[in-house]
Amino acid sequence: MEIRLNRGRQARFFEVLGVLSHGPEMSADPTNSGPRIEAAAIGMLVGLDAMDLGRVVVAGDYVRFDETSRSSLKDFRGKVNAGLSGASHRPTNLLIWGPPGSGKSFLVQQVARTTAQSTRLVEINVASVTANEFRSKLAEAAAGPTDAICLIDEVDSRPAETWPYELLLPALEPTSSLPHRMVFCLAGSGGADLEEFRGGIRARPKGPDLLSRIPRGNEVSIPALGVGDRLCVAAIQLLAAASDEGHRVREVEKFALFYLATNADLQTARQLRAAAVSGALRIPPGEDRFRFDHLFAPGDPENKRFWYEHHDARLSLAGAFLAVTPPQSAHSVGVDREGPPSPTPDPTGAGESRHRIAILPFRNISPNPSDSYFSEGLTEELISTVSKIGALRVIARTSVMRFRDGTKSAAETARELRVGSLLEGSVRRAGDDLRVTAQLIDVATEEPVWSITFDRRLENVFAIQEELARRISESLHVQLVGTEGATLGRTPTPNLEAYDRYLQGRQRFFEATEPGFHAAITLFEQAIALDPQFALAYCGLAEAQALQGNRGDVPLGPALERAERSVQMALRLDPDLGEAHAAMGPILYNRYRWKEALRELDRAVALEPNNVQAQFWRAVATGAVGRPEDGLPNALRAVELDPLNPRRRVILAQQYYWMRQFDRAIDILGSPLLESQKDSQQMLAYSLLLSGRAEEAISAAERAVADLSTPSVQPLIDRAAIFARAGKPADAREILGDLLERRKEHADVPAGAIGWVLGALGEFGSAADWYVRAHEEGSIVGVPDLLVDPFLDSFRTSERYPSLLKLFDLTQAPLPVEGTPRSALSRR
Repeated sequence: MEIRLNRGRQARFFEVLGVLSHGPEMSADPTNSGPRIEAAAIGMLVGLDAMDLGRVVVAGDYVRFDETSRSSLKDFRGKVNAGLSGASHRPTNLLIWGPPGSGKSFLVQQVARTTAQSTRLVEINVASVTANEFRSKLAEAAAGPTDAICLIDEVDSRPAETWPYELLLPALEPTSSLPHRMVFCLAGSGGADLEEFRGGIRARPKGPDLLSRIPRGNEVSIPALGVGDRLCVAAIQLLAAASDEGHRVREVEKFALFYLATNADLQTARQLRAAAVSGALRIPPGEDRFRFDHLFAPGDPENKRFWYEHHDARLSLAGAFLAVTPPQSAHSVGVDREGPPSPTPDPTGAGESRHRIAILPFRNISPNPSDSYFSEGLTEELISTVSKIGALRVIARTSVMRFRDGTKSAAETARELRVGSLLEGSVRRAGDDLRVTAQLIDVATEEPVWSITFDRRLENVFAIQEELARRISESLHVQLVGTEGATLGRTPTPNLEAYDRYLQGRQRFFEATEPGFHAAITLFEQAIALDPQFALAYCGLAEAQALQGNRGDVPLGPALERAERSVQMALRLDPDLGEAHAAMGPILYNRYRWKEALRELDRAVALEPNNVQAQFWRAVATGAVGRPEDGLPNALRAVELDPLNPRRRVILAQQYYWMRQFDRAIDILGSPLLESQKDSQQMLAYSLLLSGRAEEAISAAERAVADLSTPSVQPLIDRAAIFARAGKPADAREILGDLLERRKEHADVPAGAIGWVLGALGEFGSAADWYVRAHEEGSIVGVPDLLVDPFLDSFRTSERYPSLLKLFDLTQAPLPVEGTPRSALSRR
C-alpha cells in the first residue's frame, strides 16, 4: 500500500506497522479488540495522509495489508495459475489453513475470478454434503469440459467417517489424467496453526495418504485479519459500496475507519461490507467524503456512545480525512478480473465508470408501427449480448425501458441510471431490409464516441448485434477474455421466422398479464416448431409457463412441471446457456428443491455475472436455506444492474431484515422509489415492528392495504401478522377469519400464509397443520420464512418445527454464514 506521512511521524508509523504486521496478538479474535488494538489503530491513522488501495490487492477483491502475507498469498495464486496453464492434465493439489474469518474461501473465489473466464469453480463443503453428493460434485468437477478449480472446504471435518478421504484420494492421484486442467484447494481451520491442522488430518484413516498428495511447497497458511487488514478492507468496502450507490468517494474520515477497524462486532470482511453498504445509503447526493455519522441511522444511540467513549481517538481522528485511491477491482470500477485497468470514473459525468453502460430502447421508425416488438426485442437481445462481456456492467431491461419515450436528456438519463456510457439508436424494417443506427455517448462530455449505420438484410441481424457489442468493448478499452468472443458471435437460431416469433413472444411476456402469458406461450411454441433446436425459445416458454402457475392462472404443480421440462430441453441443446440455468433456479426453488436451485443459480451467475434474474433469485434462495449474508452480494448486484426496479431494492432490504439488521432495511425501504410498492410497505412494517416502533408499523401495514382493488390478498395477510405481533391478537384473528372464508371460494389465499399468521399468533399446532397443507398443495408462500423470518422465532421452539423442516427438505440446508443470529436456527 502506498502511503504518505506527515513529516516527523515516520518512526511512530513504522513502530505501529511492526506491531500490526508481525504481532500475533493483533489477530481478529474478538476477545482481543481492546485498548491495545485501538491504540495501534490510532497510531497508524494519525500518521496517514493517503492510501493507494490498489497496492494491497492479492487477487480480485481479496486484500492484505502486510506485505509478507500478501507476497505469500500471491505465491499461492501463482501456483493455482501454473496448474491451470501447464501442459500436464494431472491435478495440482494445494492445502490451505487459516483461522475462522480469515477468508480462505473468499481467497480461492477471487483467485478463480482472476483466471480465464472459462475456468470453472466447484465448491464442496465436506461438513454439509452426503457421501453421494460429494461423489457427484467430484464427478462434476472432473467431467469438464473446461479447466476447473475445486475448493474442498472443511476438509478436516467428519473425523469419525472414512468416506470423504476414500472418495477424494482417487481424484488427487498424481498419475490420473483428466480431459482438462484441475486444481484442488483443500482448506480448513482446525488446530491453532498449519502444523496442528496437518496433524489432525494425519491422525485420521487415510490421512497420511491424503497429505502425501500435497507436494512440498504447496501448503499455505493464512493469518487472521489484523488491524491493518481491517483498515484496508473497511476502506475498500466503503468505496465499493459508495460506488454502488452512485458516489465517488475521494476521502474517508479517519474516525469512521477507526470505528470499523476496532468494533468487536465487525470481525470479518463480510460484516465490514454490510456496515459499509448501510453507510453508503446515507451519503448525501453530490458528497465525495465519507463521514463517521454516515455509519449510523439518525438517532442511533451507538453513534453517541462510541463518540463519547473514545474521547482521545476522537480528538485525533474526527474531522481529519484520509485521501483514498480505489483499487482497479470489480466493485470500484466494474471489472470482473485482473487485467488492463478501467478508466477512472469521470467526476464531471454521472459519477460512474464508463464501463457502466445503459442500452436505451431502440426507436421503431419502421413504416408499420406494429413492428415495435422488433425494435424492443432487438434492444433486449443487444442488452443480453453485451451483458456477456464480464468487464462491463449493463443495466437491465426493466430499468432502461422507462426511457423508451426519449423525452429525457442524456445527462438526466445517465444520472437516473448511474451510468457513464449510453447506447441509443433506431430500427427501420421494411420486408427483409433492415436499417439499424446506433451511437455510443460518453456521459462525461455528452458527445458521441462513435455513430454507425447498418443497411443489411434481415438475416444479418445477429451479425449487427455482434458488431455493436465488439465496438462497445473496443471503445471502452475492454479486452474480451476466455470464451467471450465466441459467445458474442453465437447465432441463437438460423430460422428468421422462428426468431421473429420469439421476439413477439418476449413482447407479450413482458405485458405480465394472463392474456399476455397465454399469447407468449403460443408464440414460443410456434418458434420451437419452426426450429426445434432454438434453446432460447425453450427458456422463454419455461418462464411464461412458470409465471402462469405462480400467478394462479393455471394449477401451479403442472405448470412448474411443464416449465422444468422446457428448461431441460434448452440445457440439452446448450448446457452453457446462462439464461437456461437462470430460468431453472426459480422453478426448482418453487418446488422446494433448494440445493438444486442454488446449484443452477450459481452456474448462471458464473456464466453471466450481469444476468439480473440470476443475481436476484440467488439472493432469494440463499435466504430460504438460512444464509442471507451469502445472498447479500447478489442482492446488491441486482440493484446495481436494475437500479429503477423497486422489487430489487425490496429484496435487498429483505436480506437485511432476515439478518436482523432492521435499521438498514428501514433505510432502504424509505426510498421514494418504493413509496407506491405494496410489498415494500409490508417489509417496512415488519422491520419497524421488530425495531420497537409498533405504531409506525401498523401505519405502514394500513398503507399496504389502502388500495383493496388489488387482487392480491398478501397485504391482508401481512396486516394480520403485524397485529398478531403488535399485541392486537383479536384484530389479527378477525382478519384471519375473513381470509379463511375467502379461501373457501378462491384459490388466492395460500395455506403457508395462513400457517405463517398462526405462527405469529403463537398457535403452533394449527400453524404446523397449515404448513403441511401447503406442502400438499405445492405452494411456496410462507415456506422460505421457516428458517429465517424473525416473526417465527418462537414458532421454532415448537415440537413440530423439526418435522416441518424435514417435510420441506430444509434439515440439510447449509448453516448460515457467520453473523446470522442463532435464534433463527433454534430447534433446527
